[in-house]
Amino acid sequence: MVHATLWQDGSMDAQIVWTVICGLAIVVGAVGVIVPVLPGSLLIGGSLLAWALVVGSAVGWVVFGVGAVFVAAGMLSSAVLTGRAMKARKIPGRSVVAGLVLGIVGFFVIPVVGLLIGFALGLFLSELQRHKSFRPALESSGAALKATGLGMVAEFGFASLAAGTWAAGVVVYFVGR
Repeated sequence: MVHATLWQDGSMDAQIVWTVICGLAIVVGAVGVIVPVLPGSLLIGGSLLAWALVVGSAVGWVVFGVGAVFVAAGMLSSAVLTGRAMKARKIPGRSVVAGLVLGIVGFFVIPVVGLLIGFALGLFLSELQRHKSFRPALESSGAALKATGLGMVAEFGFASLAAGTWAAGVVVYFVGR
C-alpha cells in the first residue's frame, strides 16, 4: 500500500483529508437526492470510487462495490417507481419538463422552497393545458408529485445505505491500520 502525505513531516495524512472530502461529498449527494439542484446519487458513487482509489485497499474496493450496488438500486428504483406511476396516469414527459423548468426558475425567485413550488406549479399548468379542466389537472399533477416523492424516498434510502457502507468501511479501514 502506498502511504501518501501532503506535507513532508507527515503531520497530515492525505488519506484522512480525502476521507473527509469524500464524506462531505457523500453528504452533499444525499441531500442532492432530495434537492435535485444538487448532484445526488452519482456524486455518492463518484465519492465512493475516489475513496477506494485513495485508500487503495480491499476494504476500499469492497465499500465501493457494495455502495455502487446501493447507488444503482436507488437510481433504478426511483426511475421505476416514478415512471410506473406517471405511465399509469398517462402523464406526458412534457408536463414533467414544464415542472422542472419552472422549478429551476422558482429556485432563483423564491430561495429554498421555490424549487418545489415551481415544479408543482409547472406540472399543474401543463396538466391544466392538457386536461382543459381544473379538477383532472389537479388530480394528475398530485399523482405525479406523489410518484416523484416516492421515488425520492426510495433513492434516498439506498443513498443512505451507500453512505452507511462507506462510514462502516472508514471505521474498518482506519481502525485496522
